Amino acid sequence: MTPALKRLITRLRRTGSGRGFGIQSPTDYRFVCGVVNERWKYYAYDDLRRELPGLSARDRHKAELVFRIANHIQPAVTMSTGLPRWWTIYAARGCRKSTVCHCATRAAAAYVHPQGATSCKTLAMLKCGETAASDLESVMAGMEHSGSCLIADGINDSDEARRQWQRIAGDSRSTLVFDLYDIGIVIADTKRSKVTYKINY
Repeated sequence: MTPALKRLITRLRRTGSGRGFGIQSPTDYRFVCGVVNERWKYYAYDDLRRELPGLSARDRHKAELVFRIANHIQPAVTMSTGLPRWWTIYAARGCRKSTVCHCATRAAAAYVHPQGATSCKTLAMLKCGETAASDLESVMAGMEHSGSCLIADGINDSDEARRQWQRIAGDSRSTLVFDLYDIGIVIADTKRSKVTYKINY
């Protein structure tokens, strides 16, 4: 079965979930409907399309999701490892006050939290299945601060990606878990009980 066919089948199985059906928490409902699946164009979309004209439709879809999450979270620090630079470009435009750290490779030594990043709200982005265990633990350390968010790309790309995503999603610091099939989002909230949603976007 091709990846495209798998995505189509998954989307059909999750029909309706993208509109927040079955979500009891008003906060989580607003995040799914007003951030993950927001259809209105944000102010910077056209500028970013001109700035980065070569993105595929699928990558642009992810990029605009990253923009919306950064705009919603308003992190003090934004970090990316193993992902193309457009991830941090979109995230930085979504939250201009954020300090941005981008590492193009998966090298363990490259992914280091900026000074004080573990004690402030962070937005971390990584390629699932291609992030070293030591780097992942560094990322998860940033999830100890309530409001921090992690976006994992390619959570179903391979067996290793699925295993790493399960480790992220199962971590006690990952309070709110959103499985979008090809992207995973986790948000830390020390006042909430752990909950997982599988949704379309």
